[in-house]
Amino acid sequence: MSQVEAAVEQFRDGVRYQPPPTAFLQQGQLLEQELELFGPALRQESGPVREQIIRLLEDAGIRSCPLFHAGEKIIRQPRIIAMLVVDGLVHDDLGREAALSTLQQYVPAESLKPYESDLTNDLKERPSTTAFLLIAKAKPAGAVPVVRKLMAAPRWQKELKARVAAAALGDKGIEKEFIASFQETKDPKDKASLAKILGWVGTDAALRALADALRTDLVIEMPHVSRRSVRLDVLAALCYNFPDQQALYERQLQDDSGYERAEAFCVQRFGTKWDQPRPPFLKVMGFPNSVPNMQKYGKRMEKHYLMLSVIVVGVRAEVYVNDIPLGLYDPVKSPSETQPVNQYLVDGKNEVAVVIEPGPTPSQSQSLRREEKLAESGSIQIQLTQYPEGVFPGSSSGQELLKIEWSADAGQTVTVPIRQSKIADLGRMYGVWQWQTAPRLDLSTARVAEVQRLLQQLVESLQRGDGTLFVSLAGVKFEENGRAYGLGVGERKEKWRDDLAEMAGEKDWRVLPVAQTGMDLRLCAGGRMIECIGRDWMPVLRANPDAEGLPTVRYPIFLADIGGKLQIVR
Repeated sequence: MSQVEAAVEQFRDGVRYQPPPTAFLQQGQLLEQELELFGPALRQESGPVREQIIRLLEDAGIRSCPLFHAGEKIIRQPRIIAMLVVDGLVHDDLGREAALSTLQQYVPAESLKPYESDLTNDLKERPSTTAFLLIAKAKPAGAVPVVRKLMAAPRWQKELKARVAAAALGDKGIEKEFIASFQETKDPKDKASLAKILGWVGTDAALRALADALRTDLVIEMPHVSRRSVRLDVLAALCYNFPDQQALYERQLQDDSGYERAEAFCVQRFGTKWDQPRPPFLKVMGFPNSVPNMQKYGKRMEKHYLMLSVIVVGVRAEVYVNDIPLGLYDPVKSPSETQPVNQYLVDGKNEVAVVIEPGPTPSQSQSLRREEKLAESGSIQIQLTQYPEGVFPGSSSGQELLKIEWSADAGQTVTVPIRQSKIADLGRMYGVWQWQTAPRLDLSTARVAEVQRLLQQLVESLQRGDGTLFVSLAGVKFEENGRAYGLGVGERKEKWRDDLAEMAGEKDWRVLPVAQTGMDLRLCAGGRMIECIGRDWMPVLRANPDAEGLPTVRYPIFLADIGGKLQIVR
């Protein structure tokens, strides 16, 4: 049985694609001949199987780019692009939507030129929002009458992505409307959303408006959690149109010189001039928090915050703090992150652990040991750092408390999953959390059924826009997170309800039933919590799937037995 046949057989059994595509890469080089059988499979298999084949081809294409490790996420390989178009779009199913999305996100516009007629015919016969975005990127002249005809129908007249395609293909009225909205808004979230839209439009006028905004001082702020510069959204929109320009990659922003390089590109490409000075350097910064002092480190520090930074290259990794999983990191989808972890830390000794190349699903994360030959070099770096109030994460003023590093060379055979951990004694932190004294749980049939019922009740209440049940069950979470971050509990509960009601008022609000999420419960925190997670590593409680079927709203839930009743504790 060939590698392709083995992969397709797994996908038929319902197994989702798990990176990396070891069988089809050799030291970062794509083995194109090994992929050939995927073409016929894409034409013959069912939609769910086709979707997973597309995911594999997407990942193989991105990883085989020479600048992948520099942050480039581009598919350039002609054979993969041909399969995505010719074979991927042949049926109107999940596979087609996955192929459209991959082409739109990762294939440069110039590489789409040979397929302009294919893409135009696809939009004409089976119009969809992603198909409109792909046409906007490729900009085939032959699609102009098709888009105009579709825009005349009530279904598409006000559809955002249809309007994006019309603007990209020369509708100056819509183009000017998008640009004016972007230039006039002072709301950070609106500015970020409109920057993405201008990136999709990708006309010279839209790109010049983005370049002009590269010195915006607007910041998206999550109170008491983080601050994020809107300049990142402007850069992402420019990078969508100029994927070869490393100066536009977010990964190159280590200090202010990174923004300076991005500006130099805009000056050279557009002749951009700015009236205002460059804002102080900012990517994403966690808020400082008032917490008890850490006597172990001598000098009294009444105000500080603790950030965990994770960087993965070439391998997947799952990170834990005190046996509580923080998430799965993928070198393509989520290669790095820095997040505050106060709510996971305990008095005294704290363990940070990483599971390298975990099993295929959360419940199998640390089991199913196997031998794997690494298709490319891999490395992990995890660091827990304490920062004084008002200091940016990454500043030299931070005090390193713990660090984990791991690496392996391409071609090396390793037994995975690999678990590495380190322990740091942090002294007195926030006192005892309720989950620490909760009884240990099991995943018996009765317990799983109980959790499933609770989650379905939450789904039904959230679908109605009623946050009463969630807030009631999450009382411990609100109180203890408030303690960790110095937040007002009552105010946060009220804001949570208000935010839910606002989202539920939108016409596309949809909370997915538990039966559709592939529930894969697992024990954590020493068996005192149940993580409500799906086989796809996303929270069971989720809403508003996008064109790829990925939820845009997620509610991570960890349950513990508090006073004989399951409650949400994290």
